[in-house]
Amino acid sequence: MSCRFVTGFGVLLLLGACTHTKDAAIRTTGSRPLSEVARSLGLTVRPTGFAEDRLLVHRDGRSFYVMAGKHYYRFMGDRKQLPGAEVIQVTRSDLLLPSELVAALRRDLDGSRSQSAESSTQPAQTADAKPPRLGGLTVVIDAGHGGTDPGAIYGGIHEKAVVLAVALATIRKLKALGVQAIPTRTSDTRPSLDARASLANRRKADLFISIHADSASRRSASGVGAFFRADGARGRQSRKLAVAVVDGIVTRTDASNRRARADSRGLRVLRKTHMPAILLEIGFLTNAAERRRLVDARYQERVAQGIVDGIKGYMSRTGTAALRRVGATPPR
Repeated sequence: MSCRFVTGFGVLLLLGACTHTKDAAIRTTGSRPLSEVARSLGLTVRPTGFAEDRLLVHRDGRSFYVMAGKHYYRFMGDRKQLPGAEVIQVTRSDLLLPSELVAALRRDLDGSRSQSAESSTQPAQTADAKPPRLGGLTVVIDAGHGGTDPGAIYGGIHEKAVVLAVALATIRKLKALGVQAIPTRTSDTRPSLDARASLANRRKADLFISIHADSASRRSASGVGAFFRADGARGRQSRKLAVAVVDGIVTRTDASNRRARADSRGLRVLRKTHMPAILLEIGFLTNAAERRRLVDARYQERVAQGIVDGIKGYMSRTGTAALRRVGATPPR
């Protein structure tokens, strides 16, 4: 017997019958192809910036991040340990998921779904029927650079202009949800880094998000990523916020996911703020295709909506009260 494979969106789709040897191997290990699992659970598979990682997104925005060779996965940004000894395996361009992981993904989907509906006898509710309450939340949105600091410049495009457009769109969308969204700048000005952090601290913001565009010597580099502060409880919340926001943007734009990373450089706006804080990189100006998208107003709107989606997802798991306990005391 033969086996034919066609790839799409970085995902292997099984089109024919495979050899008995391959079937036996899968049955022995109890593993199933990721593409098959995704179809059965109603998940869309998206590639990331890493060849052996995949982002699995449900139509209502819930997401999983799976990584080959790991004993854990992430659901909505939260790390979850695999119950068995097996790890995710690579086969050609697809992944094989252990049966324990498949069961865990199904439990996560069923468990989070049950929270939005009291019983199966009541009318069905959509995932958006009980959105997180964002009214009263205070978020500072920082458009990086500005004024005499243009940031990266490629193809005649200034980073400072791109990120300001995205920041203002994000603020507009947040205000429509009742959020007190505060900009660090609304025009081509250059507040100091200390002034940006001081504004967030003075206004007792619940969250701080600094928006930037990336650059690289390798022109093919692309994708969305984030840096988060990594100290204590505030750092743990910052990581969850970073993962949720990056996933939100990736879901809205189909950009590559470069993941959330702990800040090792001591970025001042992350180090000086008292609340969960992240620095977003929304794409590479050095990548010609990505640069064209970043200057497109419609794409900027999708990025902004992805940021808002990420905040929603983060708040649905954290809650305002818990968030404010984290930011109650300044960092050392």
